[in-house]
Amino acid sequence: MDVRAQRNSSGVIQRRFADAVDALVEDVKADRSVLAAILCGSLSHDVVWAKSDVDLVLVTIDDKKIDAADLSLYAP
Repeated sequence: MDVRAQRNSSGVIQRRFADAVDALVEDVKADRSVLAAILCGSLSHDVVWAKSDVDLVLVTIDDKKIDAADLSLYAP
């Protein structure tokens, strides 16, 4: 793969992750039990590749019980 193709591929991957985080942020903004969201991992350094994931820590108030069905530890 030449340099131009690598850059284009990287841009597509970067855009895909940016879109995913933007959608997640909108969902989190609507949840009044979330006090803060902390982006960690490679994405926080603006470095992603095809097998990257989104490492996000949500700080919430204590009085909202989350149903186990709403909790995802792995989302490909």
